[in-house]
Amino acid sequence: MLKIIFITFFALLEIPFFIKFLKAHKECEITREVAILIIMGILGLIIFGIFMIG
Repeated sequence: MLKIIFITFFALLEIPFFIKFLKAHKECEITREVAILIIMGILGLIIFGIFMIG
């Protein structure tokens, strides 16, 4: 049950960043793409860390 909650929470947090990533990719902005990917990675690690603690 806890796993489903964390996956849902993670997906809801990642959707806006993924949309921004697609927009930056269409406009060929490499710097913004990398920054968004780094933020998404850090966010994923935080959610995974909270999941492992719980």
